[in-house]
Amino acid sequence: QYECLTLTTRESEFWASKAADPNCKWAGVPNPNFFWNLWCSGIVYNGDDDTFKKNFKLFQLEPMLSQRLELFKIPVDERQKVRDEVSAHQADTLTGAAKAKMSADDLLDEARQATRVQAIPPAVRIIGATTSFGAKNQAFLKALTTHYPNSTLLIEEAGEILEGHILACLEDKLRRVVLIGDHKQLPPKVEQYIFQRSSGKGYDLNCSMFQRMIEGSYPYIALDEQHRMFPTLSQILRKLSYPCLLYTSDAADEEDSVDLGVCRNIKKKTEGCPKKWPRRV
Repeated sequence: QYECLTLTTRESEFWASKAADPNCKWAGVPNPNFFWNLWCSGIVYNGDDDTFKKNFKLFQLEPMLSQRLELFKIPVDERQKVRDEVSAHQADTLTGAAKAKMSADDLLDEARQATRVQAIPPAVRIIGATTSFGAKNQAFLKALTTHYPNSTLLIEEAGEILEGHILACLEDKLRRVVLIGDHKQLPPKVEQYIFQRSSGKGYDLNCSMFQRMIEGSYPYIALDEQHRMFPTLSQILRKLSYPCLLYTSDAADEEDSVDLGVCRNIKKKTEGCPKKWPRRV
């Protein structure tokens, strides 16, 4: 019964023709919800207000004039209930339309990303990207793992990556996920202190998935030998953070007798030159 508070097509066409007439005093077509807004504002018709009738007739309301006038007799408090019900219905309608549009957009994006994946040469077997790219391009990752099923996701420096970025890169068609990193080095960067583990608030965003899994006793493999640092220097780190780390014989063979300071333990290796080339500083 409240549909009569909306301008009909005939009324809209009538006032559209009036708006095109230069001699007409009306500037344009009335808002289709003019009477609904007027009704919700609380204006009450008591049957005696000639001006009220006149304003209705200005909009050529026949044959629905009587229906609209009856609705304007409804008390204001009852109108509020109707308005709330209509608003809830409109909200549900808009929500449904928004979800439908999002679904259509997702399908279109999936089709576009599938085309991008199909353009990858068949010989390509390794595809590199950042986790930020993966978090922003979910449809591409989905199309990629669909095109390359049972693939392996390898994440380097996993101890420095936000857990949310890693989660965003996970797809159900992956065969395995390999995390490589060191949770005893730099953690993920989080600007706000409240979200850091040291704040004690429980957010712990600067604790990576890599670190959570190790601290949760998840099985992992750790290196037990190092090849890149002189034992004289590596022993400092081993005592602080890596007590089980061993240095190899090749690292020990390269070490000269080290004096205090940096006198003879700096070497330079260049292609075509001898393996040992001590340089005095």
